[in-house]
Amino acid sequence: MSKLLELNSATKIYQNGADRVVAVKDASFLVEPGQFLAVVGPSGAGKSTLLHMIGGLEIPTKGEVNFGGMNLYRMKSKELARWRNNTVGFVFQFYHLIEELNALENVAIASFGRGKIYALKKAQELLKYLDLDKRQQFFPSQLSGGEKQKVAIARALVNDPKVILCDEPTGNLDKDSQDKVMQLFVKLNKDMKKTVVMVTHNQEIAKEAEKILYMRGGELLS
Repeated sequence: MSKLLELNSATKIYQNGADRVVAVKDASFLVEPGQFLAVVGPSGAGKSTLLHMIGGLEIPTKGEVNFGGMNLYRMKSKELARWRNNTVGFVFQFYHLIEELNALENVAIASFGRGKIYALKKAQELLKYLDLDKRQQFFPSQLSGGEKQKVAIARALVNDPKVILCDEPTGNLDKDSQDKVMQLFVKLNKDMKKTVVMVTHNQEIAKEAEKILYMRGGELLS
């Protein structure tokens, strides 16, 4: 089995005053290139912490997170930041768009480091792919929830990441928009061969994934 991502007993413990909170306990699993994986569990199960460890945002208390055979947390902070920017696209429940920028600028800004002309051209291509070419001059306040999430997805794709990490990406959407966004993730997975790791409390939308893991109380259940 080829491995893009491998977790070995990845554990995250927070100290909250005198209390010791185990957010994620001994998580071990593989993600293959081009796979669509969903991690399902209730609020507080540790799903977001798990995703943040995968994406280079949370240092595990113990265990390893390996990407392409490389232990992420042996990198220096600048190297890890560069890896994160070039390798991972994040999509969150709340879109985190910049209100003062239009849709095109919100997408392109994530790639300005590669040159403004390149970034704007790539952003235009992605918005057209996502059927938002007529909305590229609209500001976030002029977009529906589903359209905002599509803009956030385009931003996640603008640096051509190897993996898309999604944290409750439909949690802020109505049923129709949820379905459209999930169809989009399936399309990205099939057409662009993007590896997708999504965490969600919604078992219904998780059915679109190729593989589902369940999480409760910080532990992955078999």
